[in-house]
Amino acid sequence: MRLLALDIDDTLTGRDQRISEANVKAVAWAMSQGVRCTLVTGRRYALSAAPHADNLGISGPLGVHYGRRVVDHPSGRILTNHPLPERAAKTLIELARTFPGAIISVFLGDDLRFDRFPEGVKTLPFAQVSEGGLDEAMAARPDDVMSINIVRNEGAAPVVTGNEGLSPVRAVAEAAGRLFPDLLTCYYAAWAGDPGGLVTVVASSADKGTALLDIARRLGIDPADTVSMGDAVPDIPLLKAAGTGIAMPWSAEEVRRAADAVAEGEPEDAVAREIYRRLGRPAD
Repeated sequence: MRLLALDIDDTLTGRDQRISEANVKAVAWAMSQGVRCTLVTGRRYALSAAPHADNLGISGPLGVHYGRRVVDHPSGRILTNHPLPERAAKTLIELARTFPGAIISVFLGDDLRFDRFPEGVKTLPFAQVSEGGLDEAMAARPDDVMSINIVRNEGAAPVVTGNEGLSPVRAVAEAAGRLFPDLLTCYYAAWAGDPGGLVTVVASSADKGTALLDIARRLGIDPADTVSMGDAVPDIPLLKAAGTGIAMPWSAEEVRRAADAVAEGEPEDAVAREIYRRLGRPAD
């Protein structure tokens, strides 16, 4: 193993959504043994991936935005970029706007911009989050349109559009597959108790697997000498691209089937146990 590629959420992070001390120590030990480590995550770079990389002592290329962007850390220099096709992004946002209560947001690089904040929300206490001017911002920064995110705000006031009672999440996902079958990929996440209540639409021209291959090439490492770890459907390309792909014990069956192996342990130490096992050291 010369390169270790790690997903963040529910792979490195434990039940408290923090990276455990056991995993931090194991990654540091792997690097002390000459293994290069990287993060390949659905998160944005500046406020999400970068602090975790700092915590782990990782530098060099990182895969962010589900692998659609590779960024050098800590410089922040963009190395590879796969934004959403402009026409597809506009079409799906126009469709989402026909649904009462649809909450539309777009990642413009590391900036999260809402078409409008959810009903009753006047501001959000996060840096790099803003409201309004979505069309203008997308037109001004087409190379930064990394993803569209759609959820339904159940508390919104009714609006007569002809789409009452329908799910904007399902409609946008179906339109993405029907109108742009080779251009777009949809990922689902939980929202307000619904396991598929949030859909994120990204470009199909790259994924976590292509990000791993890009990073390995930049580091001069044969993909056969890479190990990856992940837990969710977006991690399947990451697991398949690596020389050895390892699913987390709590992964869904389709993720486990895509992996070469399944780790053992709990959310706080499964990554650490696997690192030590692969490098021939007893777990702490």
